[in-house]
Amino acid sequence: MVALYSRSRTAFAITAAGTALLAGLVLPPRPTQPVKAIATPPTTTVSTGEILRAKLTSTQVLAGAQDVAVLIQMPLSTSGERRHDVAVVIVLDRSASMHGEPMETAKRAAISFINALGPSDTFAVVTFSDRDELVVDAGRADHDRKLAAADAIDRIVASGGTCASCGITRGAHVFGPASGRPERMLFISDGEANLGIRDRDELVALAGQTAASGVSITAVGVGLDFDEQTMARIGDAGHGNYYFSRDAMALDRVFASELRGLRDIVATHVELFAESGNGTAIGEAYGYPTDQIKIGVKVELADLGEGEARKVVLHADVNGPVVGPFYLAWTDPSDGSEHRADATLSTTITTDRAKVVATRDAEAVAAVEQARTARAIDQSVTIYDQYGATAAKTELQHFLRNAHITDATARTLANSAIESFDLASAEAKKSVRALSYELARGRSGRTGR
Repeated sequence: MVALYSRSRTAFAITAAGTALLAGLVLPPRPTQPVKAIATPPTTTVSTGEILRAKLTSTQVLAGAQDVAVLIQMPLSTSGERRHDVAVVIVLDRSASMHGEPMETAKRAAISFINALGPSDTFAVVTFSDRDELVVDAGRADHDRKLAAADAIDRIVASGGTCASCGITRGAHVFGPASGRPERMLFISDGEANLGIRDRDELVALAGQTAASGVSITAVGVGLDFDEQTMARIGDAGHGNYYFSRDAMALDRVFASELRGLRDIVATHVELFAESGNGTAIGEAYGYPTDQIKIGVKVELADLGEGEARKVVLHADVNGPVVGPFYLAWTDPSDGSEHRADATLSTTITTDRAKVVATRDAEAVAAVEQARTARAIDQSVTIYDQYGATAAKTELQHFLRNAHITDATARTLANSAIESFDLASAEAKKSVRALSYELARGRSGRTGR
């Protein structure tokens, strides 16, 4: 009798979880922020070529709900490889919770990162606990300063609380006036803020202000106690990236990836605009913070490197032959010049489902399937919290079947998420959300090298 009751309760939980997951994927997304008074995208230099393209999953579609794949491809340099000197401030949590292996891991990775810098690069090191401290002031990465920095980092001791806003604020000001080169903050923490600014939205707003001032932020969560939602949002608002680092090797890879990416940056303050009108309403972007503005929506993106590809999938209500237009605006960090790429999208509204199938666009289908799968993976964490690992795994399996996901990347990462739910609770959730984050953004690097 007990076993029967247990099976019935599990079946009910899975059914309820499935209803919640499917509802979240089918219902049109709601605006995430109030309408902002932005009438049009910036009027800037218009770039031509294949930088920006917009596609529906078929060239002929049924009227109503559709997903639009916006594909971004930054060009390669026409005069050979373009490499930047970089300026990086490492902002390291040294609160008591970092004591032991997390602290030692972070210190070793920071020293390795600094040693990989070139002599014309600039770096600084800031720590935070109850308060912030400038451990290594900003200067060139010459041999003597690297040795001095390693010695100073070795002496860092974990103690006290977690004032994340203290670290971000100090790190934002170490370089002084904008230098014209990419400036990046590597914000590393293992816990939740319990001093200074503790509200998630206010911390995210601080990250956005920091990025607007010219210092982008990559957030790195170490260990299993940090708030992954806050860290991911800091990375988004900071126009950088978000990573979950389990151990020393993972942190070394994160730092190496960041350094390679910084040297290739060709676009900062990147913003995608999508206009509503012509019978079409543009809604929320899958996996990205989305601002509702007068003309439609605006999506702020991370800095982009030479040859780097990125995708944004937008939900839309399509009832006419024109969708958009779309605009990508950015700043070239080498000279401060502003640029814009435009894209238009035309379609045919039909009532014939056979024509929809016959005109499928494989590239757009892959982008949309990845974005929808990323959302399903993210929502599975909520199901995990409410109903447990079995329900979360079962519903992701149902999603792959019922949504007819065929894209190999989407299926592989969804299956990795399913396997991750067998891990201990904290690691399972962080691993799964990291998979969702990567899949939603469709990051791919530096083609043509």
